[in-house]
Amino acid sequence: MLREEALNYRVALEVTSEVMFLELIHRVLVCLYETICLHQGTDIPGGRTPGKSIFGLRVVSCVTVEDIGNNCVRIHPAGDIGLGRALLRSFVKNFTLALLFPACLTIFCFKHGRPAYDILCHCIVVEDIPRQNQN
Repeated sequence: MLREEALNYRVALEVTSEVMFLELIHRVLVCLYETICLHQGTDIPGGRTPGKSIFGLRVVSCVTVEDIGNNCVRIHPAGDIGLGRALLRSFVKNFTLALLFPACLTIFCFKHGRPAYDILCHCIVVEDIPRQNQN
């Protein structure tokens, strides 16, 4: 009886470690894909994953956020976040969600609904309003 339980425990441990290894590889690949999307878009400036593009959102660099009224803010410098910040944001976000799920609830603690990983990386997700051509 004990031998059978030890065997079941060992098999369960092996399966779990294999699944964890596959999950780690999956997370790294997701982080790299997200980094590429945020750093450099396919046909437009970076800052968009496909989901953000569908919903008209974009990730921009953010040092300061100033309320200007009418549910609008002014963000400085509001440019592309660059490769380093995109990589850091992707890894912190994905591994926080995988390992420390309650940490993603920090959006309720900070002004403008920014999660801790965006504050750490000096980024913010904004609605991307297309600019009018002024010809």
